[in-house]
Amino acid sequence: MKRYQIILAVAFIGAVMGFQSCSPASGDHPGSEYMPDMGHSIAYEANVINDYYQNTWEEDSKNEKNSGKSLKELSLHNQPVEGTMPRGYAGVLGLNPSDRAAKMKELRGETTTNAIAVPVNGKVPYYIPNTEEGRTYAYTAGELRNNPYPISEGGLERGKELYEIYCGICHGKKGDGNGYLASEDNPNAKYLAAPTSYLSDEMVDAENGRYYHSIMYGKGVMGSYSDKLSYEERWQVIHYIRHLQAKDRKLRYDQYDNTLNAWATPYVDTDAATADLDQYDYTRDLGKVMEDTTLTSSDAIVLNEIYFETNSAELKVESKLQLNVLAAFLNKYESSKFEVAGHTDTDGDDAGNQVLSEARANSVKSYLVAKGVAANRLQAIGYGETRLAVANDITDERKAKNRRTEFKLLSK
Repeated sequence: MKRYQIILAVAFIGAVMGFQSCSPASGDHPGSEYMPDMGHSIAYEANVINDYYQNTWEEDSKNEKNSGKSLKELSLHNQPVEGTMPRGYAGVLGLNPSDRAAKMKELRGETTTNAIAVPVNGKVPYYIPNTEEGRTYAYTAGELRNNPYPISEGGLERGKELYEIYCGICHGKKGDGNGYLASEDNPNAKYLAAPTSYLSDEMVDAENGRYYHSIMYGKGVMGSYSDKLSYEERWQVIHYIRHLQAKDRKLRYDQYDNTLNAWATPYVDTDAATADLDQYDYTRDLGKVMEDTTLTSSDAIVLNEIYFETNSAELKVESKLQLNVLAAFLNKYESSKFEVAGHTDTDGDDAGNQVLSEARANSVKSYLVAKGVAANRLQAIGYGETRLAVANDITDERKAKNRRTEFKLLSK
């Protein structure tokens, strides 16, 4: 009898444990079972929904509070809350190239004014519909003809990386339509449609809108990549496709030159600095310095296109073209020595302005040395606010004239 009592007790405990470990979902209780998962989340998790027969929230969630949407619908991609705007929404299409670069640097958190990066995501407005009429419009209307980003080395590198992840497997690493999914090199290739060759006359002549619209909505057996590529990344991929086309035709499409089409502007950060010196007024002035034997150390030329970040000695991108051409000019006169002078306005304290002017002069010198000018030919001096170009600098215009970099001949 005692033995039967023990068996009954064990069975009772097992039943209780079974009821405790296996319970259906109801209300706010997630339910549980011994196998396979012990419990199920009732939270809304992005792109995740538990397919479990005891999970009743799929139907229960279709109530007025959730606008009749199921748990699955609530877990998938949704639009921002009405009246709000996601971070990174606005593009930079309306800005000129130099302002575009500065704005992108700010959004990436690379400036002292904004150390928090703002992702430039795929939420830039796109109003052309996914219809045949919309496709024709995007292809031919010219609204998307010009790439809003200049062709840069970094942009092409990023474009190559993204192209080979998302595009190359079909369209080929060379852009010839011979990607791995369709290539004879792949014995298992069973691609139902021949991928487009970007090297054809039709695709070379196609406006950028054809590429952008296809990225947004897909085309044929190609799906949309709007959720995988941000606004800037889409244009980087287009840049790289154009680079492949130019390479195939022995043309240029890079940060220095674009001989493929008129729809993108090179970044013009020309390390080669082979520009015609005569086209720059300041180089003509420098030429006069070398020709005039009566000049003294008080004669200086203001370099009007040298810009720094606010309260910093970091050169802005816009300064590099002038400095590259200046370096090419200096290298023509290998025995001459020059002074690089930094000046500030009267804002801030005297000591701080002195330090800043010295740092900026040395920054210019370092850049020129990196471009091949011998360091012993350049003397960097900071004058702070001791040598104002205009007195009483209370207006922005006057302050700008005092914040300057000057260049003068010390010896020929």
